Parts: sequence; structure tokens; C-alpha cells
Amino acid sequence: MVTGGPVGATDGTRGTGRGPGPRAEGEPVRFAAAVMRGTALAELGDYAGAEAVLRGAIRVHEAVHGPDDPRLALPLRALAATRAARGGLAEAERLSLRVLALVQDGAGHPAARGAAAVPRPAPAAPAAAAAAPHGTPPAGADGGARRQEQEGRSEQS
Repeated sequence: MVTGGPVGATDGTRGTGRGPGPRAEGEPVRFAAAVMRGTALAELGDYAGAEAVLRGAIRVHEAVHGPDDPRLALPLRALAATRAARGGLAEAERLSLRVLALVQDGAGHPAARGAAAVPRPAPAAPAAAAAAPHGTPPAGADGGARRQEQEGRSEQS
């Protein structure tokens, strides 16, 4: 018989059953929710909370799908970043190497491809170009000729 823990357990999961069966039925949704929750906690600076949630999600997912499932790459990557932020650099490195192995072994799996991607910020548009109306070059792009032309028209009116 599979025993289940309370909904909203501290690790973001429910139950501790092993193997397929009733416990595994909603596991993908709970796993994804726990990974998102752990990542959000880390982004808010609650590294201890993030670590607990991510470790719990990883533990349950491993019990159901095994330690080599490529879907573990994303939460392991998040846990590695969390450990690094808390000063656990040796464990962060070990986790990162595990992520790399999962990504290489599961290269065709969509979850593995997502974990391999390093998020990069979008290039920032210059403030003048961002503020200019569509089709209008940023100030100074034409040497001020457009402004002088507009000023000349308004004086003539």
C-alpha cells in the first residue's frame, strides 16, 4: 500500500511511494509545480526553502523514474545554482556535472535540451531608440537635421 503525505508538504510533493502505481499518476504535474516553486523561491532569495523543495522533487522523481531520467536536468541545474549561492561550490559542481551527463545521454529528450540552454538576457535597446516613435530615428542619428527642419516649419506657421 502506498502512503501519501499531506498536500503541500515542505518538499512540494505528496507521498513517498516508490515505483509506478497510484503514486505516479499525478507525479509529472506535482514535479513540474515543485520545480517551478523551488526556482521561484531561489529567485526571491529563499535559498534554504528552494533547496528543500528542489531536493524533495528530485527525490520523488528519481523514485518513480530513476536517477538517469533527463527530466531531472532542470531541477538539478536549479539546485546546483542554489547550492552555489549558499556557498556549496563542491556540491554545485558535482550537480552541474550530473546535469551535463543527463543532457549528453538524453540529447533527444526535450527536457534535456532545455536544461542545456543557458539563459541570456535580451540585448537592451538604447533608451533614445526605445523612446522614439516607430520609424523615427533616434535623436542625433541624422545630425539634428530633422529637428532643425521641424523647428523651421513651426516658426513659419
